[in-house]
Amino acid sequence: MDPLVTDDVLKRLWRWKLLTTAALHELHFSHLSPKTSYKELWKMRKRGIVRLAPDHTGRRFAFSLTKKGFSQISFPYADFHEKGYRSEHFEHDLITTAIHLGDWMHGVPDGHAMFSEQQLRRIYFEQFPGWVPRSKYHRPDGFWRVPYGDQDKVFALEVELTLKRELKYAYIGDHYDESSRIDRVVWLVRTSRTAAKIDQYLQEKARKKSGKHHFVLLDDLLVSGWMAKLHHGIDAGKTLNWLLNGGVEKTPKKISSLSLLDTRKSGVLAGPCKTLHFRRELN
Repeated sequence: MDPLVTDDVLKRLWRWKLLTTAALHELHFSHLSPKTSYKELWKMRKRGIVRLAPDHTGRRFAFSLTKKGFSQISFPYADFHEKGYRSEHFEHDLITTAIHLGDWMHGVPDGHAMFSEQQLRRIYFEQFPGWVPRSKYHRPDGFWRVPYGDQDKVFALEVELTLKRELKYAYIGDHYDESSRIDRVVWLVRTSRTAAKIDQYLQEKARKKSGKHHFVLLDDLLVSGWMAKLHHGIDAGKTLNWLLNGGVEKTPKKISSLSLLDTRKSGVLAGPCKTLHFRRELN
């Protein structure tokens, strides 16, 4: 395999922690047949630089780095605040990648940018790009930067698959109230009931009603990707696609989150039924 391709694969696996076989096929081996691309990934596994990691059920799979693979990456950073590469939460990390990377899977538009939770956690503040907010007190699941006219707006991502204690949301709400650089917060939750509860907790403790908190339901993401509707917040009723394209809805050619969530060991996505199967397993 081309060493540059190998390095790109390893870097992507570090940044996103987990990537499915289907996603890696689309990103790096789309010129090959699915069977051949899986064989290329298996060669990397035999070299000990990646592993095919199962979830707790043993029925869903995604590739991740190994210690050897991590050591071979040519990072641009002099050092790390916290060295590491592992995924500690299979389901959470895979879903976070699906919503964060989403329709930008095949390329980030000019002027736009992303910064992942892995980067936020591992890299020193001094090495952050200038647009990325810095806080010692709360780390979201990632950031997007999106141009709106002549200014850039920064959106935070919070993937909340289980409802936490009310006090936690009061603390998070305070953090975002005081973060003037963060224009919107996108929460990914399982149900509309959870969205309403979290929004209630955030609003009850907020010093001011900013309307910056928006919610996307997991089922909507699995079916519609970034075309999922936003709930609550000042942009309720719009889509995530609209929000992340600077207030202009651009219908994607395909829903990228489908391959990002196709957790079959060796296959590639055959249709939306595979994502629905993934959804049923989550419940």
